[in-house]
Amino acid sequence: MIAGCGSNNTVHAVELTEAARDAGAAAALHVPPYYNRPNQDGMAAHIEAVADLGIPIVLYNVPGRTITEFSVETVGRLSRLPNVIAIKDATGNLARVSDLAGELRRQLARARPNAYLALQAFIEPSEVTGAAGVSISQSSGMIATGWSSSALAKSA
Repeated sequence: MIAGCGSNNTVHAVELTEAARDAGAAAALHVPPYYNRPNQDGMAAHIEAVADLGIPIVLYNVPGRTITEFSVETVGRLSRLPNVIAIKDATGNLARVSDLAGELRRQLARARPNAYLALQAFIEPSEVTGAAGVSISQSSGMIATGWSSSALAKSA
């Protein structure tokens, strides 16, 4: 299970993440801080605070709900943190998905070659732009690296 631990308050986000970890969650899902609308350095500091708590972190970029957005560069910066394992991007912007995939490839090529990018929608087009996985909102599950919709269709 991936536990939703997003908050606009860093102290509260840390408390939620600790509770998720202690309850046995597989990962914690974090949105950029909303309401306060910090700059990109503030968003990175917020995520860095929860990334040291011993539980994998999934970034969730959903500007339609949070009014804030992780920039592609900030995602790249955060991807270098060992516990940041994925991003779920719900912008619906395929150009952004392509930019994210390129940035993650650049950042992770040496340090974390098995990291993957999780996407909210557009499974087939996302694969074409470089995504290496998808997220299923209904079950909050992550599908690991190497999955493809074409492989799923063949197995059905």
